[in-house]
Amino acid sequence: DLYTDPLESTAFTVTNGKAIKAGDRVRAKGSQEILFVSTVNGPLLTVIRRYENTPPNAIRAGQLLTVLGEDLSKISDKDAIREIRNKGGFEVLDAGSGRGIIKEIRTYISGSLWVFTLVAVGGMLVACFGVANLIIAGIQARQFEFGVLRAIGAQKGLIARMVLGEALIIALAACIVGTAMGIHASWAGAIMNELTLGLQLKLRVPIDATLMGWAMLTVITVGAALPAILSVNRARVRELLGAVRG
Repeated sequence: DLYTDPLESTAFTVTNGKAIKAGDRVRAKGSQEILFVSTVNGPLLTVIRRYENTPPNAIRAGQLLTVLGEDLSKISDKDAIREIRNKGGFEVLDAGSGRGIIKEIRTYISGSLWVFTLVAVGGMLVACFGVANLIIAGIQARQFEFGVLRAIGAQKGLIARMVLGEALIIALAACIVGTAMGIHASWAGAIMNELTLGLQLKLRVPIDATLMGWAMLTVITVGAALPAILSVNRARVRELLGAVRG
């Protein structure tokens, strides 16, 4: 059958069938295709072609077959650790899996990121009071000017839009400066990890998380300025003109 169609044949004869058992994965020398051995009948092998979606390759007479190792992706961590301890005897005091280590690293990093996120959100909430005080101070210092604008025919919405524009400019400046400082801190952290721990981390700016942070900061800034905007919008012209200039 091998010589009938080297690309599609599923049965062929080997010189040492005892070294191969059903369930093994074999590969011909110089080939990328993995063959799954379904049955072994003496020197005759029956295989499944293109196992694990590997590309097909023609199998020729005289090619050397290599039995591949066990597919570790289908073995649980518990079974692998038990097998290591059973084979290791008393010399193995403890054993773990790479997947378990990766899981612990991801848990540690995720927890650290959550802590940093909560600290950043807390800092933004505290900064809201500073933004609100800044906008309120600006409104109080310009009440007379706002009164003049209202007296000559400016609508209430115009004053509100002016104050809202100031808040948006503050938010935009905070987004740009904060992002630049965050990128610089990440770059410095990557350098420190490489120098102290030998970890070579690549700096990558997450666009989606950055845009989400910008949106949150803008909403918080506008929310902090909203009471002052409503207050100046409800004020009467006489009250604004009666304020002390400057």
